[in-house]
Amino acid sequence: MKSIDSYILTSETLFMIPEIDQNNRVCTMVQEGKASFIVLKSPKKILEETLNYYGFTLEGAINGAKAVLGNYHMVPIVISAPLNMYWFPTQSPSSDHCIWISLVHIDDIVQYSYLQSLVSFKTGVSIIINKKAARLINKQQQTAILKVRTEQRLAKKKDSYFILHRGIQRGKNPLVE
Repeated sequence: MKSIDSYILTSETLFMIPEIDQNNRVCTMVQEGKASFIVLKSPKKILEETLNYYGFTLEGAINGAKAVLGNYHMVPIVISAPLNMYWFPTQSPSSDHCIWISLVHIDDIVQYSYLQSLVSFKTGVSIIINKKAARLINKQQQTAILKVRTEQRLAKKKDSYFILHRGIQRGKNPLVE
């Protein structure tokens, strides 16, 4: 499999799976569309660099998600709302075993065996994850809620408060169409 030194997540990226290389370093198997490759960085490092690229931080994305959803553990994150990039972790993001999945590419999640789930993507690619389907479906639903609430908040900008020299008035902001 091809390997690269660095990578920024895109709207076409499906998931990231950590792998340990022959030197005992955490690398990442990335699935972008139907292509897969190894990135010589951990999933967490790829997320941090991607969020920095879009002008955010991982800590900020986590805190923002908690502000929207409540103080849950392992919250999903918004990488870029305009690019429809909403991702969720399968376990603690600080774990070397954490898989990250893009919400918008999931086709189905089904129980594969007692402690394993089969996650199918719209591209026809599937992966097996060592988690019960109910837990993954719950994470998927949390991420969908984050997506809906984020989009609702972004849509409110069209009907926002604006300040005129006489004070605050409610109505259409003349600066936003």
